[in-house]
Amino acid sequence: MSGRQRGPAFSEVIEGRPIRIRDRELVPLVRVTSWVKRGAALRGQDVGAHGYGFVHLKPVGVVERDGASRRQLAIHDRTCRALWVLAVTVFLVPWVAVLLVYLARRSSGPARPNQSA
Repeated sequence: MSGRQRGPAFSEVIEGRPIRIRDRELVPLVRVTSWVKRGAALRGQDVGAHGYGFVHLKPVGVVERDGASRRQLAIHDRTCRALWVLAVTVFLVPWVAVLLVYLARRSSGPARPNQSA
């Protein structure tokens, strides 16, 4: 008899420790995503169990508190966006090159045999 349980991914935004700067307070916001998988096996008198998971932290913003006002600033990850553009480019460029070579060979007509005497 064995049982496996796979938990869903949990995601929440949490506030970090406030940082005081003169009359202002900055509070970092972090998205925490976690996922856990665990399992157990029963064989006669033996019991076995295992589990693993991951936790991913991503900064998403900063809250600026100044007396009675509160302002939330978002953090945009431009490096991640640039890496995605590079990955898509690396994937698409070879396919476009193959297509261009195919079209060039097709438009030039059939290959002529070598006519050496």
